[in-house]
Amino acid sequence: MTGGLVHLRAALRRSFLVLLTVVPLACAALPALAGDREEFEAQRDAWTRNQELLADTSANLEEVDTEAGQAADDIAQVQQRLQDAQDRLDRLRERLTRATRRLRAAEHANDTATVALGQEIRSLGAMEDAVEQHAGELEVQVVAAYKYGGSSAQFRGVLDVVLKSDSLTEFTTAYEQLRSSTVNQKQLMDDVTALAEQLFDQRARVAAMQRETQRAQRAAAAERRGIAALTVEQETVVIDMRRDRQELRELLTQLRDRQEEDTRRIAQLETASDTLYDQLRQYRYLGAAPGANDLLWPTDGPATSGFGFRTHPIFKTRRLHAGIDIPAPTGQLIYAAADGRVLSAGPHGGYGNAVVIDHGEGLTTVYAHQSSILISTGDEVSGGDTIGVVGSTGQSTGPHLHFEVRQGGTPVDPLDWY
Repeated sequence: MTGGLVHLRAALRRSFLVLLTVVPLACAALPALAGDREEFEAQRDAWTRNQELLADTSANLEEVDTEAGQAADDIAQVQQRLQDAQDRLDRLRERLTRATRRLRAAEHANDTATVALGQEIRSLGAMEDAVEQHAGELEVQVVAAYKYGGSSAQFRGVLDVVLKSDSLTEFTTAYEQLRSSTVNQKQLMDDVTALAEQLFDQRARVAAMQRETQRAQRAAAAERRGIAALTVEQETVVIDMRRDRQELRELLTQLRDRQEEDTRRIAQLETASDTLYDQLRQYRYLGAAPGANDLLWPTDGPATSGFGFRTHPIFKTRRLHAGIDIPAPTGQLIYAAADGRVLSAGPHGGYGNAVVIDHGEGLTTVYAHQSSILISTGDEVSGGDTIGVVGSTGQSTGPHLHFEVRQGGTPVDPLDWY
């Protein structure tokens, strides 16, 4: 996108330099109307220079239009990037929503597991206290009736093995050893055994709940990390979108400024061209400039729209006006500008009904928008012969004669021939 903007600005600068050149010309004082040939030629030269500047500016405008087309592609790309970023942002927000729900569930599971673990740990402590109490009672009775002369310390050692066994096998071995020395305390031993079995079950539940709590904590931590990463990604997308929007605003401003500058420049150039051409028209139509060539004026009336670049009255685009327009009422006669042979006489697209006359040495004249044609292709005509009638056929805004002079097929200013 940056390249499109650079080319656009460069083209605008070139057009502006041309404008700086032509404005003084448009504002220059025009010589007074007189019959002096030198003044006429000076006016014609000034108008010709203005037309050259107008052509250069039109070429620059075409370049700017090309750059504007490239800029339009850039705008489309930015808009697509914005749409893609918006879609991505929407997906990220949905993922964040789901991740937040999972985090809440993980935190709830963690809280539940933690509470349950606390309850189990307290229950385990109570059970260990109960086992310890029963074991104490059993110790008192066994010591009192110890058959083999063993000491309390020996009994306590065996009892500790029972109470602190990590597996049922260890417990059973220690229990049988203790049972053999406490035959008369069977009921109390059975109670201790039952409590010990419950104690082992309780410890297993606590261990399982501890593992579950750890899993819940890890899951919650993973969700938090995921949310943090999604948040960073979302912030990056938002920053990119802001940058692209700013770039788009700047590009649209450049295009709007270019359009305004183009409109102003074209108006100034056309005003300068019309002013100069009006002077030339007065010189010629009033006979102030003696003819240097042999072409006759093709119909009655002055030319009002000259040769050169202008805004087309129908299409509103910049293009070369390849001849002059002479307003006249429908039905007014049209005359051959010089001797020649009719190359074509009939409909010619936007020219409407038109006549083309070959005068030799590559010189041809064109008479367009006729309401009716009074000669045929192949006819020989003399200068001043009636060849048709003024009308408004083809691409025309009203009755007039569009008159062209072409040298070697290239349009030239008809006024140069009078």
